Amino acid sequence: MRLYSWGEVFRPDLARMLQPPAYDELGRGGRIAVLDALAFRTLATEGMRSLIATYRDVRGSLANDPDLALDAGLLEGLEAYSAILLGDAARVWPRLLRL
Repeated sequence: MRLYSWGEVFRPDLARMLQPPAYDELGRGGRIAVLDALAFRTLATEGMRSLIATYRDVRGSLANDPDLALDAGLLEGLEAYSAILLGDAARVWPRLLRL
């Protein structure tokens, strides 16, 4: 695995907005880890460490949470393009279903 890093953590560089390979729309650099079949991107090194630990089964994954698995399945059934789940799923779904 290779880990690449651009820019200071969370510090924008407006002159580099959207420049490949790692700058986002706010000019923040990122961290990219390249594995055999995957690539991970984060803004901060600590987030990258968490992703790598989860990938290596050193740390638990949210994919093992049955409530989140149910939420993901429901979103897939709704053909959602994007979603962010924050807080208690019991409070999230009633709001989502009213949309």
